[in-house]
Amino acid sequence: MALDIFSQKSGNLKLQACRESLPPCALSGATAFFADIPDISIVIHGPSGCFFYPSTVLHREVFTTGIIESDAIFGTYERLDEIIRSIRKKGHKDIAVITSCVTSVTGEDYSPITDYEGVILIDSPGFLGGPAIGYKRAMDALEPACDESKIAMNVDGICKLDPFNKGNFFEARRLFNISGIPHGSFIAFDTLANIKSPSNYTLTLNPLYESGLGAQCGTLLGLDEIGQFAKKIEEIWPNCRTEEIFIELDKTEEIISYACEKYLKRNDPPSIAVFCDHGYYEYIVKTMKNYLDAELINVKKEESDQFNIYEPSPSQNFAVFEVITESKPDLVFGSSFEKVISNKPAFIGVSYPLRDKVSLSSKPLLGTEGLLHLVEDTLNALRDRSLSHCTE
Repeated sequence: MALDIFSQKSGNLKLQACRESLPPCALSGATAFFADIPDISIVIHGPSGCFFYPSTVLHREVFTTGIIESDAIFGTYERLDEIIRSIRKKGHKDIAVITSCVTSVTGEDYSPITDYEGVILIDSPGFLGGPAIGYKRAMDALEPACDESKIAMNVDGICKLDPFNKGNFFEARRLFNISGIPHGSFIAFDTLANIKSPSNYTLTLNPLYESGLGAQCGTLLGLDEIGQFAKKIEEIWPNCRTEEIFIELDKTEEIISYACEKYLKRNDPPSIAVFCDHGYYEYIVKTMKNYLDAELINVKKEESDQFNIYEPSPSQNFAVFEVITESKPDLVFGSSFEKVISNKPAFIGVSYPLRDKVSLSSKPLLGTEGLLHLVEDTLNALRDRSLSHCTE
């Protein structure tokens, strides 16, 4: 098999490593948009295989029509209508129906289901591309509009497919609390009503899932970026306690600089390979170069030339394999796919899927705490690699 996820052993399913990249598609992205909205139900209108992937990785109740070959030939609308009626009988009012590749190309008219109050239809088949496309389609289906009367800061770029989703959310909220920034909508980690009616200002966490709603006020991906965001806050709300943020920035810079200088006194600058979405890619590369003078192995001159982790192909899989096996970087950032290839180099998981470890805490990647975690994990991974070489 191209992908060895499960193997039968002693009668139990045992999770295995990914031998080939299996990233989420547009359908999974649309499903992920609604996954952290508590007051909406999700229906995947498609076969069970399309349902299995997002329902497994998102850890959220998802319904499916579970269509089969004969349904695709003779029609699927009645099955969809039956599922929606059964969900509404359970008291679920708002329902998001997401089409799959099969139901999107059959040519059936599903629009009558929107006659039900609270039912919205999102055409987001997997063949459209990566999760960001589906995420955006799902958000647009809600037709959100900024509320001029709300003077607060939205937070967008929150997606459950992001391994740092919840940690980033908590870190942003922590910085808001210590500085007194009034928060608006959390997109998409909020109620349906709040997401539909955001305020006029927006902070983006993961740029891959940027909403485009409200005036963009920056990101938290780096100390400079956090400082720029704090200055923007001073312009909008002069009474906010932004001095608390600047004090924290200075302390964080001091801690990281000391730890990295100590490492470089004993070791050469590391070579790295980074495989993740464009927002985190730039942030990780910048951080590694600034503090560890790292050499980027898989460097690309144009953004369009960077490895697109959400559009796998045999040629791309080979390119990733070639970069890691031939260049032999000291440290690899990526998913379980890159870790399997890496073998000897140190590894840090920053991209879905991450199947090699148990993750129970909500670790951020951005903000001051996220940056500290990133550098801490980097130094420990490089240290462990050096120790393993000494014992070989």
